[in-house]
Formats: sequence, C-alpha cells, structure tokens
Amino acid sequence: MKRRNVQRLLAAALVCATLPGCRAPGATPDTHSKSGSQSSGGEPQPSVASAPRRRAGGPVTVRLASFAQASELELLDAQGRKRTARRSGQRIAIDGQAALERFELQAPADGVVGIGTARYSGELAVSVEPDGAWRVEHRVDFEDYVLGVVAKELGFGATPPQAWRAQAIASRSYALAQLEQRSRGNTEPYLFDGVRDQAYGGAPQPRNARERESLAQLRAAVESTRGMVLEHDGAVVDARYHSSCGGRTADGRAVFPELRSSCLSSVECAPCAASREVLWSWTVPAQQLTQLAKKYELGERLVALEPLKLDASRRWIEVELRGERANKTVRYEELRRELGRDKLRNARIVECWPKPGAKLDGGLRLSGAGNGHGAGLCQRGALDYARQGWSAERILGHYYAGAKLADRR
Repeated sequence: MKRRNVQRLLAAALVCATLPGCRAPGATPDTHSKSGSQSSGGEPQPSVASAPRRRAGGPVTVRLASFAQASELELLDAQGRKRTARRSGQRIAIDGQAALERFELQAPADGVVGIGTARYSGELAVSVEPDGAWRVEHRVDFEDYVLGVVAKELGFGATPPQAWRAQAIASRSYALAQLEQRSRGNTEPYLFDGVRDQAYGGAPQPRNARERESLAQLRAAVESTRGMVLEHDGAVVDARYHSSCGGRTADGRAVFPELRSSCLSSVECAPCAASREVLWSWTVPAQQLTQLAKKYELGERLVALEPLKLDASRRWIEVELRGERANKTVRYEELRRELGRDKLRNARIVECWPKPGAKLDGGLRLSGAGNGHGAGLCQRGALDYARQGWSAERILGHYYAGAKLADRR
C-alpha cells in the first residue's frame, strides 16, 4: 500500500478513536472514560495560531545543556580520534593547541561524532558562554532527533511497537510546537536535551545483537510515523507527556497555564490505577523546610503547608506556604523544582502528614501515586495499552481527546 494511503488511514483511525462509540480498525471497543474536568506559571503567551507554521522535517538545533558544567569535554571526531577540549576564558584549547572561539565536528554520512560516551549524527559546535559554561549545539535531521528522543524515553528492548509509534508522534508534536513558539523571535529556535524539553541522548548505540535487532524495530516504528503530528483546532498540539499518572492524568491547562490546546484533559488510566509500582513516599527534612521559608522570606521557619487549588484528578495545583512572618502561594510544580523532582515525584498526593494546614513540628511526609507532571500521555499507561493490543492511534486518541493526525512533512 502506498505511504500516502497508509497515512490517510492513520489519520482516519485517530479521528475515529476520539469519537464516542467509534473504534479504530482492528481495535476492541474503548471502555475507558474520556471525561474529566517543565514549565509552569509565567505570563500568557501569544496563541499558537499566530506562530509561523513549520514542517516536521529538515535540520533542527538541539542545545546539549547536559554538558554545560563539565570541566572539560572528551570529543570523538569523524575519523574516530579522541580529542580533549579545555576552556581558556571564552576560548577553547583542543589537545593543548592554539585556542579557538569555536570548534566544530561534522559526522560522516553513515557515521557519528561524540562527546563522552554519547554519539551524534549531524554536526556539533562547541563554544564557551560569557559565564564560563560550555555551549554545545547539535545540528541534526528532525527525524533523527525524534528517533533519539523515543530511544531515550522508552528505550529499545521488549517495547510494543505501537507504544514507540505513539511516543514518536507525541514527541514530534511537542518539538514542533516548541519550535513554532520560539520562532517568533529573531533568533533561530532550538530545543534542549533535558527536562526543559525532552530527554535526548543522540544516536542510539546498541550494545549487542539483541539490542541491534530491537533498534531496527524501533527505527521501523518511528519511520512509519514520519512527519505525523497531532493537531487541535488547526494548531500542532503541545503534546506533553510523563512517566506515570497514578491512575488518572492531570488537566493539562491546570498544570501548564500557557497551554492553548484543550485536548490534554484529565482522563482515567486503568493500567496505572492497578499498579502499586507507581506509589511513593518521602519525608522532607526540617532543614529543607527552613530553607524554603527563607527563600520566600516567610520567616525563620515554615509552620504549615496547605493545598489551595486542585484539578479534576485531585492533584495539587497551588499550595500556600505559611511562615512565622508571612504566607505565600506558589504553584506546586515550582515547589517540586525547589524540593527535588526525584523526591517529590508528582502532584497526586494521596496522604500528607501532618495533615494539610496543621502545624509542622519537624519534617513533612508526603505520599503520592505516579511520576511526573501528569499531563497528556502517560508512558506507563501507553505501554500497557499497547500490550493489550491498542494501536498508537487509539492510545493517542485516549490521552489527547479530540486531536487529529496531520502530515507536516
């Protein structure tokens, strides 16, 4: 079957998946409810409709911020030679030779260049920021970037191909939405390789025959979605996603007020609801609570904490911090950044001790379900739905209700 005919069928399947009582070809009826209701906060942004319309193709620039604070960079050039880059003010010394303002590496057509253990196709450009941090920019084909994101987010192993396909479409949509937003300025827009955008580790590097076979399957899955993105109301969807929702996803615009699309609504996620692996607990040390009070100028210590706003999934959205001298309302995602996202895993708090609003005598213990901000596609849920036989189109229709597939090549 010709590619364009396949894409039309995919688009029709996703539209069908978002409509009550309709199902994608070959899918079982969807019995899960679609009802219901990192950045957070900030000033309202211009609507996506006013942004330049970009295509999902061609080269894209990725800022490799994960290397910014390294003392030196171990590089691998196109000939396989190891090179060492050291900073000298705002200049770079390569292997102890004359300092340069900028050093570039170009990968061969069928090969890679590298930094540390990571490998990259395309181009790498290394320079030094005024504050002394490394500035590493990676120029890569958009589809190679999407492949790298999916490999980093889900890995290549015993993963259902439909989960890879769903992740590829969501990741491509998110990247394109960010590039459209950032292209309003005069500078060339770029993406980050970490939590500010999406996890990205460059070209996937299989370690054995089994991983090479799995990577070939991953490539085929991502290639089958080439150029395909989610659109809603004529604009590409800022398709947020997360590790696990704990049983119900968040209301996207409650977590991220800047979102313009309403298709990231709160929906049930049966696989996460049935899993105890998503449960977590953490006791915030008294010292950290004291630091929090001082940061927000509330006094010498924090005396109470209470959620003021919850979304449809009962996630904490806004929290009031009460100190000895003052109170302050902050967004919960900001609180996660301050206390540590690896400890305070998400906003779906199922237990708080002392009880919300009660006096804090010592530490604070929070227990929750899930990992991540909770908006959009739940990766754990998507993996389990794919194992149950759901197509990528049905998975995306569940988590982004009302969105449609579009070809942006």
